[in-house]
Amino acid sequence: MPLAEAAAALQPVLGKAFATGQGVWYRQRDGTEIEAKVESVDLTVDPPSYGVLLHGRSDARETIAERLRPREPANGSGSAANGGGPQAAAAAAAARGSERQTGTD
Repeated sequence: MPLAEAAAALQPVLGKAFATGQGVWYRQRDGTEIEAKVESVDLTVDPPSYGVLLHGRSDARETIAERLRPREPANGSGSAANGGGPQAAAAAAAARGSERQTGTD
């Protein structure tokens, strides 16, 4: 079974699954996001580990699914060509965070 199929099959169990070669946003410690690409997937550990190559850097970083989210397709509203990119991703993440705080007035 190809890795992409395995990841899709595990998604209901894991909540999130990413495949090798998939474009993602990687959330850094300070909360900003940077464009990345999944280079490796290790499903033998719990939680699964993802090796990601950060845009503009030569070193890969190991991380977990909670720090990743899928990138929009190149023709999607989140693409750099349409004014998206890390800044737009950070703004979207901040908006999602504020949505979770409803009822805390």
